[in-house]
Amino acid sequence: MKRLLIALTIVIGCVAGASAQPAEGDIVFSTTSGVFHLPADFSTAESIWPGTGIGSLGLQCIKTAYGNQGVVGGDISGAMYRITTGGSIVTLGNLTSGWATGIDLDTDYRYICSASTAGLVTKGISAGSSVFHNASGATVNGICRNLRTGDWAFVTTAPTQTYLGVVSHSGASLTRLATIPGGATGVCYMPDVDQYAVTFLSTTTPLQIYSSTGALRQSVFLPTNVRGNCCAYDQRTSRLYVGTIEGVAYELTNTGVFVRRRAMTRGAINGIDVFGDQRISIRVFGTSPVDMNVILSFRGSAGKPYCLALSLGMAPGLTIPGAGRINLAPDGLFFATVCGGQPFFTQGFTGTMRAANSGNGFFTIPAHVPFGTPVHVSGVVIDPAQPGGFLLGNTETIVQH
Repeated sequence: MKRLLIALTIVIGCVAGASAQPAEGDIVFSTTSGVFHLPADFSTAESIWPGTGIGSLGLQCIKTAYGNQGVVGGDISGAMYRITTGGSIVTLGNLTSGWATGIDLDTDYRYICSASTAGLVTKGISAGSSVFHNASGATVNGICRNLRTGDWAFVTTAPTQTYLGVVSHSGASLTRLATIPGGATGVCYMPDVDQYAVTFLSTTTPLQIYSSTGALRQSVFLPTNVRGNCCAYDQRTSRLYVGTIEGVAYELTNTGVFVRRRAMTRGAINGIDVFGDQRISIRVFGTSPVDMNVILSFRGSAGKPYCLALSLGMAPGLTIPGAGRINLAPDGLFFATVCGGQPFFTQGFTGTMRAANSGNGFFTIPAHVPFGTPVHVSGVVIDPAQPGGFLLGNTETIVQH
């Protein structure tokens, strides 16, 4: 009997720590021990990201890569990596100054990072890095994109400059939205409520929620005595995820109401994201008029019909019972483009997903549309086997520039 118990213990330990393929909707997080993922409902223990060498990557931030082909992140040396779903590690190069404390993506196929010594930094997929904005010399510790405007929000930690700020999508201007407490560690945008969640190294208020104008809406007290270190938002489910220094992950509603928690054994959670939240991405390949390639990447969708649509707003959004939420306003542009084509304006807004679980649509922003006008795009894959009969895409935003 004793031998049987020892054998079972070994098997359980191996299973709990085994590597597994990440699924769309999984929560992926990084620690100094490597990269891990677990189901969105926290129903099972975390799995190690597949592949060898992953444990040696102490990533300080993490984000789903374009097309859901893995994750990207940076370590404390300033090196940037992409880790595929198969476990391959692709080195993207180094930041020219400091290391990435936070990361997000833009439609020019660049990673925009908050850097430890140089404000906000861009890093192209194949090009080098450059300073996007120096954030007035403040130390920046988190970044996210405001999908309603296309601008970049960030939080600073410098002792004399602690604020929530926004840099325009072009990097030309900076606006300080709010003075915040010291110790800010991360920020994410919740487009359906037009608010920012900010994490803090504080055991009393590890999370605060601000409006897009900078007004403090609420301080969130998590159920245990923990310190927030990063956050991520799933716009399809309206769920907020928080990673803590104590290695505990929390799921909250967009109003800060506690849903569930999961304690890990991997150390402090440095970066957190919802894997597969790049089902819809945009590649800009022209200017004035701006031509866009809308890229669809939905797992398990080969042979299924898809539908795309545009809008000029993200609110009030569309809720599909059982499936989730699409953050598109049902405005005139939406009804003119949904599941159809407009000659010389949209192409491929309805079709069938290819064998590679991918699809493409195209649209053009006419030259007469004023620069700086945000245009939003999202889509669905029709699949009766899925909850609600649909796979929902995220909403992506393009700003003509």
